[in-house]
Amino acid sequence: MSTNKNEDVIKYETKNPIVKLFQDNFFKGINRSMSTIDFESVFEAGCGSGYVTDFMKRQYPKADISAMDINEEKLSIAKARIKGVKFSIGSIYDIPHPENSFDLVISTQVIEHLDDPLNALKELLRISKRYVIISVPNEPLYRISNMVRLQHVQAFGNTPGHINHWSKSGICALANKVCDVRSVQTPFPFIILLCEKRKDT
Repeated sequence: MSTNKNEDVIKYETKNPIVKLFQDNFFKGINRSMSTIDFESVFEAGCGSGYVTDFMKRQYPKADISAMDINEEKLSIAKARIKGVKFSIGSIYDIPHPENSFDLVISTQVIEHLDDPLNALKELLRISKRYVIISVPNEPLYRISNMVRLQHVQAFGNTPGHINHWSKSGICALANKVCDVRSVQTPFPFIILLCEKRKDT
């Protein structure tokens, strides 16, 4: 459990002022996307130890929030940290909810890890009534920022587990295959898309 917790602490509770600025900008970007739409229910796929979940709970305390992750250890950390959220374990490829279950579905820093990101996005859209927010590293800027900070130098800045590498145009092209991209934000070094479900989806 300590390994998973440290991984998320490094990511979200860093003391490095530059990385902290990156994370602050990331959360501001997520909030900008959420603030432009109406929703009462939210589902987060790939919540990890719950840092984005906690942010949403604090920003939108009246929202009905559910969250899921495939990693039991990280999920147990999230459950201990955050109250008033319905947590469950499961795969992003087979989310145990019916179609059109949630006003908003969100998945941040997840699909860059997946072998089949398009089918994962389809599953997010399936359970959404209308909106999906996804975020991914902005490449090659993300890898360059790692190299500048002397992180993952032997892998040329590639974070372990990242098997997909998208630019702004690349991730928009992927998303536009199955939904309509309504807004794109690029808080360095991330990309955040607000997507809308097509009526025939």
